[in-house]
Formats: sequence, C-alpha cells, structure tokens
Amino acid sequence: MIKGKELIKIILTVCAFIAVVFSVIYIIKIFILKYNNLYLTTMTNYGIQLLMLVFALYLLNKFNYIKYVKFTLKSFFELVAYTMLLIILIIILSKAFHIGYYFVWNTGNFVTILFQNFYFVFVALEEEFLFRVVLYYKILETIIVKNKTLKVIIVVILLNILCSISHFPITYLVHHEDMNKKIYGRENFKGKTRYYEER
Repeated sequence: MIKGKELIKIILTVCAFIAVVFSVIYIIKIFILKYNNLYLTTMTNYGIQLLMLVFALYLLNKFNYIKYVKFTLKSFFELVAYTMLLIILIIILSKAFHIGYYFVWNTGNFVTILFQNFYFVFVALEEEFLFRVVLYYKILETIIVKNKTLKVIIVVILLNILCSISHFPITYLVHHEDMNKKIYGRENFKGKTRYYEER
C-alpha cells in the first residue's frame, strides 16, 4: 500500500523546489558571470552550496532525521584526507596527461583544483543529506509494504528518479551552448573543446 496523496505531495514539493532553486541559480550566474571573474564565480558557487547545506541540515533537524547522520571527528578527518589524496591524484594526472582543460573551471592550476574538489565535498554533503536521508525517510514513511526488501527497492527507485530530475536543469545549464560560452569561455564542436579569450 502506498499513501498516494502524501507521496504525490512530496514529489510535487521536490519538483517545485528544483524549479525555484535552479531558476534562482540561473539568474545569479547570469548576473555574476557578466563580470567574467573566475574567483567571483567560484565564491558564488561556494555560497550557493553552503546555503543548500544549511537548508539540508535544517530539514534534518526539523524532521528529526539528524539521528540517522553519524558524523564524528574521525569521519571529518577521513573526508579531508581522502579529498587531499584525490587532489594530489588529479594534479598528477593533469600534469602527466594534460587533462586540465576538462576541469569545471578549466585553468588546471593548483588553486583551481583545490577549490574545485573541496567544492564537490560541499555538493556531496548537501545532496546526500537532502536525497539519501531527508527524502529517503520521507518517502519510506509513505510506503506500507510487509516485505522490507521490496519497500526499500520501491523507495530507492523513486528516489533515484527524483535525483535524476534534480540534475537535469544543471546539466542543461552546463552543456547549453550559449551559457557554455558565457560561463566557461569555450566553444564545443565535434566532441572537442576550444578555449578562447574575449577581446
């Protein structure tokens, strides 16, 4: 048995939230990026993700799901250590195979790589808290099935559909040709990327 009205309400709320958030992000990026300042763009991205992380923590506390999040000092240092190892690996690979132009902010230098990877840490925390904890348990509460395995499978499928939907707007934003030129200063053609400087 599925509490249809509650589930539909959750799905519509998530879709509305996605529409509002990405509309705001789109407007902010257009306004900020017209200055063509890499560091301003970086700080804007960090600011957005920090706000999203605070919002996720607020929901965890509101729905009393914080009990499902196990965060210790040890896990924090492990996260920092793994991130530093990832940064070192990326620097080595970028130098060895000249793949710096694949990076999101495409300069390939140490500072950019450092900021980029710690930015992804914030993204990961925010997405995990929102989708893997808050939404997971909210949807779990709407599914009433005796078979626990089947119940979890249904929840995971619905959750991944919502997660995929949430990533569609940002995928469009990143890969749309006009915004691509404005945001990253590059043109894509025939699977290759060419960087240019506006004069």
